[in-house]
Formats: sequence, C-alpha cells, structure tokens
Amino acid sequence: MVERAERDVIVDAARRLGGKKIAIAAALGLSRPGLDARLERYGIAMHELKAARAASPKAQISGENS
Repeated sequence: MVERAERDVIVDAARRLGGKKIAIAAALGLSRPGLDARLERYGIAMHELKAARAASPKAQISGENS
C-alpha cells in the first residue's frame, strides 16, 4: 500500500514536471540516484515518465507533443 502511494507520487510529479528526472528528484527531496533507485524498485521506465508528460493537461493545452 505504501509502495503504491510512493509510486503514484512519483508518476504525479512526472506529470507536473514534464518527465524531467532531475526536476522530479528535486521536487521529491531525492537525489537523482535516489530517484533512479525508486524508479527501478517500482518498475517505472523512462518511457512511462515521458508518457506521463504527454498526458499532462499542460502539455495538451499548450499543444506540446502534437
């Protein structure tokens, strides 16, 4: 349950911050290697973070990824 919540927080941060790992890590108070470890632990691939960016409301409104 805690793992699912942490995974959801990471994916939500990816949506808000455009899938940029350094920005996600900073927002979550993690180092880049710390974020990488959690991505591996929860099976989150970079293509998921990029997909989260494409699905973000900001990307859709501004016409990014069109």
